[in-house]
Amino acid sequence: MPQHRCVMEFRPALAVGVQPAPDTAGAISGWSETFFRTADEDDATALSRTVALCNLRRSLLGPGWRVYKAKVSRFPLTRTAARALIVPADGRGTGGNAPGAGPGGTTSEEPGDAIIVNIGSANGKQRNFSMRGLPSHVISPGLQYLAPANWAAQFDLFKTALTLNFALRTVATGLPIPLLGVLTATNGGVVASPVTPVLLFEAGTALVAPMQIRISSPRGMSGLQGIWQVRAFGTPVPIGGKDYSVAYLTQKRNRTVVGTYQDGGSFVTQDVTLSNIATVGLGDGTTRKTGSFPGRPRGRRSSKRS
Repeated sequence: MPQHRCVMEFRPALAVGVQPAPDTAGAISGWSETFFRTADEDDATALSRTVALCNLRRSLLGPGWRVYKAKVSRFPLTRTAARALIVPADGRGTGGNAPGAGPGGTTSEEPGDAIIVNIGSANGKQRNFSMRGLPSHVISPGLQYLAPANWAAQFDLFKTALTLNFALRTVATGLPIPLLGVLTATNGGVVASPVTPVLLFEAGTALVAPMQIRISSPRGMSGLQGIWQVRAFGTPVPIGGKDYSVAYLTQKRNRTVVGTYQDGGSFVTQDVTLSNIATVGLGDGTTRKTGSFPGRPRGRRSSKRS
């Protein structure tokens, strides 16, 4: 049985009867928050754990927002996923908090609707993400965390669930391996093309496919830099009277490598693993209205509404 990626999707709150949906500060597009399960378990168990986390996360939301859906995909990721709709009893996902009145006489998450959460993993990696959709009594106009008793108690329950049951996706990189050439056309026994380039590097450098690599600073070749999957390695391969190790890259969607390799560049191997969450703490408040998040918060924005 596999490990899993667990995603919570958020959207604006629904209207209830003749009462309109509450207003929200700034953009009203939704977002998602992602964690992982290191346990070797089936899809249904992983989804059940994710739904439980959604319920805890829902208690931290202001009236303008709701948890819309939970879904889990197998890790390493596949196209298959299990999903569950999250339907609060009142359709709004208020979580029992009572923020002050906002514009138009309804409640709102203004002036600050997000706070940075600092997460540490068991292998020492760190991640910051922006916890969005907060009630107005959590963050001051100066974007300071006010620690209201009810919200802080609910956050502690959410934090406990993360540290007991969930993990982060972490990346460990190897030492840089210098590039000696790049092929975008078949050369002898090495089959290459602009969409399936082949890297040349020092003969005798033994690597095992499949794996992920990150290419940096190749001169003369647009579209080569970035992260690629390697489908095979070969060594030694004679090209132009010299033996090379070669890396056959897997085609990437909408990526064609153009130009002629001139010089320089290197790549590093990337080992993508899961590491259990060990610490969770709160940082500075921020505002989703201006987008002025400190650090590099995570959370994919979506334009979907319902």
